[in-house]
Amino acid sequence: NFFIQFFDVLTFTKPQVSSHVSMRAGKHTVRDDRTIKLKVNTLKNWMKKFNHTYLDVFKIDIEGSEYEVLQQMIDEQWFPFTQLLVEYHQRWFDKGGNDPKHKAVLKGLADAGFVPYAKRHGNQEISYIKVKDLRYCVHGDYERKATP
Repeated sequence: NFFIQFFDVLTFTKPQVSSHVSMRAGKHTVRDDRTIKLKVNTLKNWMKKFNHTYLDVFKIDIEGSEYEVLQQMIDEQWFPFTQLLVEYHQRWFDKGGNDPKHKAVLKGLADAGFVPYAKRHGNQEISYIKVKDLRYCVHGDYERKATP
């Protein structure tokens, strides 16, 4: 759970192909010249800093770190958004489709009321909607909250 800290510095591994732009959290190489240290922050801190209490859409494509971030939100039951767009990177961890982290996150999101409404690229990209927020989306007379 490396995204729990308010503000931290994490190590990232640069992509193997120099024309690619995505880095992965952690050290996934023995070569130090292929890693970089960067400052990171949490969604909670950014929302607090900019006085936001709720987001319409939260999109994450964070190269394998989505599991820790989403699991932390599930554990805290904190979902300050109506739509969630996720690019999953389970292909890096599980070749057979049975990764326990992936299954736990999918179940946790479903238990919190998120329903998938679009899936692409073999379920690597899934778009969710928090069903209880649909009334607000249609009528605007419902107070949205970060907890289910």
